[in-house]
Amino acid sequence: MSIKRSCLAIVLLFLLFLLFLIPIPAFSQSERSFAIKLYNEGMFEEAVRVLEEAMAKDKAGSFDQALLGLSYLRLGKVQEAEAILEQARRRDPYLSIVHLGLGQLRFEQRRFEEAYQAFSRAAELDPGSQDAKEGRVASLINRGAEHFSEGEEQSAEKKFREALDLDPDSVPALRNLGILELERGNPDRAAAHLEKARSLAPTDAQVQNLLVRVREEQGDRDGWMRELQRLVNLQPRNPDAWAKLGVLYEQHGNDAQAEAAFCQAEQWGSSEPYPYYWLARQKRSVSLAHLAAGKAVQKAGLLRFQAAQSIEAREGALGEGDLQMLKELSVKINEPLQVLADTLVLLQELHDDPSDFREDLLLLNDWYPHSVELKEALGEFHQNQDAWAEALAIWETVLRAHPSSVKAQSGRATALEMLDRPDEALLAYRRALDLDPRAAQHYEDLLLLYQKLGREEELLSLLREQSLRDSRNPVLFGKLAELEERLGFPEQAVAHRRRQAELEAAAR
Repeated sequence: MSIKRSCLAIVLLFLLFLLFLIPIPAFSQSERSFAIKLYNEGMFEEAVRVLEEAMAKDKAGSFDQALLGLSYLRLGKVQEAEAILEQARRRDPYLSIVHLGLGQLRFEQRRFEEAYQAFSRAAELDPGSQDAKEGRVASLINRGAEHFSEGEEQSAEKKFREALDLDPDSVPALRNLGILELERGNPDRAAAHLEKARSLAPTDAQVQNLLVRVREEQGDRDGWMRELQRLVNLQPRNPDAWAKLGVLYEQHGNDAQAEAAFCQAEQWGSSEPYPYYWLARQKRSVSLAHLAAGKAVQKAGLLRFQAAQSIEAREGALGEGDLQMLKELSVKINEPLQVLADTLVLLQELHDDPSDFREDLLLLNDWYPHSVELKEALGEFHQNQDAWAEALAIWETVLRAHPSSVKAQSGRATALEMLDRPDEALLAYRRALDLDPRAAQHYEDLLLLYQKLGREEELLSLLREQSLRDSRNPVLFGKLAELEERLGFPEQAVAHRRRQAELEAAAR
C-alpha cells in the first residue's frame, strides 16, 4: 500500500496550521504562504525555486527546509530531499513536521522500520497528529507485507495486528489479514476480516475480489455468485469476473444470464477461454472458436511458465508446499487444455469440408507456433485422413521441440507402422511406453505389432525385464499376465495377476 498521496496531503494541512505558530522573521509570511500555495497546487518545481532562493539568501527556517524536502520528494529527487530534511532535523529536532518528512522519505525508500520510527517521533512531538498516525499504520502494513513475501507469516501477522491496534478501522490492515488467512487455508477467518473491511469501504474492489475467493474456497456457490454480482457492479468492465459469473449461471441452468455474462466477458477481453467457447458453440461461430482456442493456448502457456519459474526459483529443491502448488497448477492447466480440445472438436463440426478444418488448424498453428497441443491436433488430423507421410512429418516436428510428448511418440509409431517401417515403429511404441508406462493402450499397440511380426516371445522377454525395473506398476503386471496366458505360461501368469491385485489394493 502506498501512502504517498494521503500522507503528503495531510502534511500540507499541518503546514498551514504551523505557519502561524512558528515565527521566522527572515522569510515573510506572504512568501511562505506563496510557497505553500504552489506546493498545494502541485507546482513543485516552482515551490522549489522559491524555497531554494530563500535558502540561498539564508532566509529559510527548519519549517521551510521541511517543505523544500517534501517538494524534492514529489519531484523524485530523493538524495536532495534526504540532505535538506537531515539538515532541518539538526537545526530543530523538536519540530514534528521534520520527522513527518523524514518518515515519508524512509517510506519512499522502502525502509519501513525507519519510517515507522520517524512517524512515531512525530507522534511524540504532536500526539494529535493524524498524519503521524497514518504514517505509522502504513509503515507497519508495508513491513508486514515484506515479511509475508519472505515467507515469515507470523512476523507479517504481528505487524498487521499492530497496525490494527493503532487504527481498528484500517481497511488495508484488515485486507492483509484476510489475505494471510486465505493463504493459510482459513477462509472463515479471512471472511471475518474482509467483511469488516467491506463494511468500512463498500466500494473497495480489492476487498470484494478477496470475498469472491473466500466464498469459492468455502464451497458456498450461492454466496460466490452474490459476491461476483457485487464485484461486477463495482467493476462492470472486469472481464474475468463476468466469466466466472457466467459459469455459475450456466451451472444453475440460467442460460440467458450465462449468455449475457459471457458476452460481457468477451466484450471486455476476458483471458478465460471458456466464455468464447460457450458463445462459439451457441452462435456456431468460427471466429469465436478461434478466439477460444487462442485464449486456451495462452492461459495454458502462462500456467506452465509459472510452474517453470517456481522450479527455477528453488533450483529444483522443492518442498512439500512447492509440490502441492505444482500439483494445483497441473490441475489448473488441464482446464484450458480441455477447452482447447472441445473447441477443436467444435471447429471440426462447423466445417462440412475437412480441408476447411485443416486450414483452421494451419492458421492456429501459424498464430501460436509454440503450442504443442495445436501441432498434435494437426498430426491427428492427418492421421485421421490416412495421410501417413504428412502425419509422420508433423509428429517428428513436435518431437524435435518436445521430445517427451507421449501423443507425438505414439502417433509417430502408428505412422511408421502404416508406412510399413515396422522396426522403427516398434522402437517408437517402446519409447511411448517408456514415457507413459501406465497407459494400457501402449501395451496393446506393442502386442498387435509384435503379433503381426510373429515375435510375441520377444515382447514377453521385454515385459519381464521391465517388471524388474518397474516393480510397482499394476498395469504392467496385468498386461504381462495376459501375454503369459496367451503364450502358455499359466503359473507365471497367476503370480503376476496376484502382484497386480496387491498393487491395485495398495493404491486404493
